[in-house]
Amino acid sequence: HGQFSLLLAANPRAAGASSAAAPLSSSAAPGPNRTTFRVDPRKVIRTLKMVDAGALDYHLKYAFRGALEALLELRGEADEIILVKNGVITDPSMSNLIFSDGKAWFTPASPLLQGTCRARLLAEGKIAGRDIRPADLGNYAGCKLINAMRCPEEEPLIPIPAIS
Repeated sequence: HGQFSLLLAANPRAAGASSAAAPLSSSAAPGPNRTTFRVDPRKVIRTLKMVDAGALDYHLKYAFRGALEALLELRGEADEIILVKNGVITDPSMSNLIFSDGKAWFTPASPLLQGTCRARLLAEGKIAGRDIRPADLGNYAGCKLINAMRCPEEEPLIPIPAIS
């Protein structure tokens, strides 16, 4: 599916590397100076499945992704998951969400990770935070996934019926 692991030294200079990113590897095991990222740039997302995130504490999406990867396995035929924690929608596995009601854009008020794109859009007043519960989805036309590689202007609207 075009996914691979990207291993970066946490401190390239300490590891004896230049200021550039450490070498790429798909087989090296993460160590104390490495973090594994799942990179899936611009995967087309058409369907979403809500899954209960339970007690997941995940303020750093890139760290200790095992629990998140296990939840992602619950997606079935859907392209991506939407995490639901304490009865409110939070995030997909690799991005943030924005929802359109046809007049304005909203993002979940309590995401597991704030996200730089989400933070910028909030600061610019282009989106507003609010609690969004699964039962509220009928109030929206659709949603978009956003992150540093997914500009909201370029992402397709995922219609609410595509969310299970």
